Amino acid sequence: MLCCWHMLDYLLISLDTSLQREQESDIILLLISKESDRIEDAAQFVVSL
Repeated sequence: MLCCWHMLDYLLISLDTSLQREQESDIILLLISKESDRIEDAAQFVVSL
């Protein structure tokens, strides 16, 4: 029985870390898309000059 609990703990922990990794990658993608928007805005600004 103790063994099962350890397995369950392990699964929950690994699931938790994988979810955190997904969130981190989402945040990174969001930052990248915001940066690319800024770059486009800057390019349009330069073109408008």
